Amino acid sequence: MIRFAQQADANALHHLLQLAFSKYDTELTDTPALAETPTSLKEKIASSHKALLVLKNGQISAMCLFQFANRRCHFIRLCVHPAYQGQGLGTLLLKEMEQHANAQGCSSMCCQARKANCAYYEKLGYSISGYNAQSDLYLLKKMLKERQTRQCA
Repeated sequence: MIRFAQQADANALHHLLQLAFSKYDTELTDTPALAETPTSLKEKIASSHKALLVLKNGQISAMCLFQFANRRCHFIRLCVHPAYQGQGLGTLLLKEMEQHANAQGCSSMCCQARKANCAYYEKLGYSISGYNAQSDLYLLKKMLKERQTRQCA
């Protein structure tokens, strides 16, 4: 089941982020996902971001934060619980986000990712559009089919 996150989900979201991103904790570059707190997640959900969740067996097993701006849907913190990785949950979330972005009149999806994750996004139609040397992250973008003309919020 997919649903939007609520502020009450913040502790569970924080736990999932820690599980999913802890493998990057030893890298030289910062991992902003690990700096998130339940409070910062509550604030994001209450203000500028939306979050989609996948529930399996009543537990949050995947999540992604996103926001609409300038006819783009920018997403961050896409992650899947390690026990459920490789089962298509991340792809399911991305497709759901794309539907919401289309409904809001967005023309593209964008994110930043580590080099090791670029092939995953490219398989889903994203292309590398830049590189941020400071964060060592690649910028990825996917054009959406124009179905609506309404501007993103």
